[in-house]
Amino acid sequence: MNIAFLVKKIYDFQYFIPLYNFLSSINSSIDIKLFIDKQITINREFARVRHFYKRKEFYYLEDLQSFSSDIKVLLSIDNDDIVTNDFRYRAYRHIIIQNYQDYSLSMQRLEAMSFYKNSDVFWCLDERYKNIATELGYTKNFFLGVTPNYWYLTDKSTQHKSYFTSDKKRAVCFLSRNKVIELDYVKNLEITPEKETFRTSDPVVFIEHARKFAEFLEKNDFEVIFKQRSLYSTRELFSKSNYIESTNIYPNESLELAFSSDFGYGYMTSACMHYDLFNKNYINFVDNTYPAILKKMFQINTVNNKIHQHNIEDNFDDIIKIVNKNDNNNNDLDSQIKNSQDKLLKLLYE
Repeated sequence: MNIAFLVKKIYDFQYFIPLYNFLSSINSSIDIKLFIDKQITINREFARVRHFYKRKEFYYLEDLQSFSSDIKVLLSIDNDDIVTNDFRYRAYRHIIIQNYQDYSLSMQRLEAMSFYKNSDVFWCLDERYKNIATELGYTKNFFLGVTPNYWYLTDKSTQHKSYFTSDKKRAVCFLSRNKVIELDYVKNLEITPEKETFRTSDPVVFIEHARKFAEFLEKNDFEVIFKQRSLYSTRELFSKSNYIESTNIYPNESLELAFSSDFGYGYMTSACMHYDLFNKNYINFVDNTYPAILKKMFQINTVNNKIHQHNIEDNFDDIIKIVNKNDNNNNDLDSQIKNSQDKLLKLLYE
């Protein structure tokens, strides 16, 4: 069976490396072709990515049409890039994999709508995300299951990096960006348009709050690690010993930190989805400037009683009581992943 991966960003490989490893191990008759954006090849992380595919040949996005008659299934990642490929006239099935919360905006953008409309399946983590996609007008089929970016975490052969150095309770702070983010296109969203340009709150306020809450946690027997994207670094404000800038695509440092910790907190980041899946406590400190649809994406994680919404003005003592009261982190991630893999094979061979 011929399968293709459409890789638009270097970060898409956090999904496609585990998926490639799984499919390659299941059946040697599965032939996988990778079609990538040319810009990816100049990213310094690309050399590491190539290592995982050994001698596998890479093709460019514009080559997809030449191979379309040989492909049975194309898998791509949901994100806010404008895809130039034309998916209207094709024989293969097109499956889009959920990329955290991106689709809540991109599915409504006029420039990106054809990407979703000319797909056959949207792969969501669970029913909650399916319901959001349905509200946003997605009318095709859904596949529900743990997405491939999480699959390697329970693999017995995976060597997980050790980030924590003590026997204390382990906490991760997912820091906000170091600058204000503006999105003007939210005023033109198809289903949930905003009245004004979206501007995040002053990051200095959130970063200072993160430091103070970490100090409070440390006084309450937590070891705290700060994590931030290297693109938005505030390294100069933190001790080098407990500050990590995420640089690796795979293994993904955010997933590794969340998986190895007991508790996390952050400022409107998708890390809350990791903790929700892992059944661990997480505090999301709310930025009320966010568009309504993004706020809703964060709110749907609170249904399992592990993800908590707070304002930065809230009392630290009240917050820690919630965390300590509900600190049972048992989950069945391994069986959820196995179930997702089994269902995927049935879908591919339909």
